[in-house]
Amino acid sequence: SPPWPDVVGFSSPGLELEAALAAAEELVTKYGSPPKRSAPWRRKGKPSEGQLRMAHTLGIPNAADKTRARLSDDISTTLAARRLDPYL
Repeated sequence: SPPWPDVVGFSSPGLELEAALAAAEELVTKYGSPPKRSAPWRRKGKPSEGQLRMAHTLGIPNAADKTRARLSDDISTTLAARRLDPYL
């Protein structure tokens, strides 16, 4: 998996927009783009067991009632918020 904290610029609280865009472009070039919202796995209804375990670990409520795509988005949002909140 990508070394997100080690990427130049992502550890700086005062990161400027241009630097953030440059760092994001570098990540996409090196690791590929994120999954497409239209990816086939997102169309499947129920979340996987792995998603449900991760949601439980993260404290995401009502995980079993969400679609696979919605829970994936909630997991990503929760992880990103935890990583970014110290800088806000």
